[in-house]
Amino acid sequence: AALVRKVPRGFLFTVKVPKEMTHERGRFEEAVGPFLAAIQPMVQAGCLASLLAQFPYSLPRGDPVATLGHLLRLREAIPAEIPVHVEFRHSFWYRAEVLEFLADHDLGFVNVDLPRLPGLPPAHTSYATTPIGYVRFHGRNAVKWWEHEEASERYDYEYSREELAEWVRPIRDLAERTRLVFLFLNNCHLGKSAKDAVKLIELLGMQIPERLLPGEEEEEKLF
Repeated sequence: AALVRKVPRGFLFTVKVPKEMTHERGRFEEAVGPFLAAIQPMVQAGCLASLLAQFPYSLPRGDPVATLGHLLRLREAIPAEIPVHVEFRHSFWYRAEVLEFLADHDLGFVNVDLPRLPGLPPAHTSYATTPIGYVRFHGRNAVKWWEHEEASERYDYEYSREELAEWVRPIRDLAERTRLVFLFLNNCHLGKSAKDAVKLIELLGMQIPERLLPGEEEEEKLF
């Protein structure tokens, strides 16, 4: 409710579902009710654009039907009017039958940018299984992706303009096939996501909103 009060009219939120619904799936039932109650202020204000269900690299692949069944369980637990997007962290799930399953059950697909490592999803995809496109940039810190002391170290990475430029065509392709596209930068270590967001806005030929432009006295602190 406090978040809703702080944002301007027209602002849209996406909210990640709790780990009990994606990672610790044995606790699914105990998490659903409190979570749905918590997001009600956003639902009532009309500013909840989607929920994000990010599944781990370890999502079971031995029985794909059972795993997809959990996605259906997730979709059925959430009111139909609330969009849900699914993020996979393993390339195994990047296949036609999975995309068809998502489309058939009104589940959106999250395209990701990750380090170029075996097993991680392919680069520069532009899949959309609902009218809302979705891309998450996690950085390409290959050295820290699997070996780190803190999980947050994975996201300590700043993109070059050239790396972000690789996404311009896929993003525009998504925009042509959907009514809305979300681009999220999750490489949040030391504000690197904010700097990369500005680069991406420029590469896409978009105008930076005035409220995001720093004054002279703030510029050094931000950049």
